[in-house]
Amino acid sequence: FPSHDTTDVYIGKHGKSLRLEGLSDTLNSNVAKRDIVIHPADYVSEEFIAKNGRLGCSNGCLAIDKLISSELIDEIKERTFIYCYSGGSDE
Repeated sequence: FPSHDTTDVYIGKHGKSLRLEGLSDTLNSNVAKRDIVIHPADYVSEEFIAKNGRLGCSNGCLAIDKLISSELIDEIKERTFIYCYSGGSDE
């Protein structure tokens, strides 16, 4: 199953973000190389959902609401195990 470990915090184009390391040689070994990270995004908010009827999508990153992003990143930055699953898209 795709799982990740958190590594280091940095300031990127989306603001305070957290690097991830893939833990599966067969499913996500390129996570770090592809810059798949946790970052805040405008398209992950109650306001965006109300306006668009759904959340927005990233290109593989774990996008989180800007209102909680800094606190959440600080909470999980010390080598936290994260399990991610995508059931695919309806589109």
